[in-house]
Amino acid sequence: MKNQYFLLGDLATLSEREQIGITGKNTFTAGKYLKSNGINIRAKVTGEYREPRKGEWYISGARPQAYKAPNDLNTKFMVAVLVKVDIKTKTIITEVK
Repeated sequence: MKNQYFLLGDLATLSEREQIGITGKNTFTAGKYLKSNGINIRAKVTGEYREPRKGEWYISGARPQAYKAPNDLNTKFMVAVLVKVDIKTKTIITEVK
């Protein structure tokens, strides 16, 4: 999972998009945002396996995707951060800290 990038199952907020340098009047749908130049928002695991806190991103599902914790969760998941990725080269451009 270390070098995998996961689709978003929830929408990234305007603030989160701005933190990774995606601004403007682009429309976003969960996991499907793709600019014509191949730049996309994905999630990358941090290496932490614990209970996500409210607002943190985590990986879950039979087809793993990133979800935002609506509250402090009681189940352990792989914690993730949002990244701006060049889909063509599979390289991270910007990461939310």
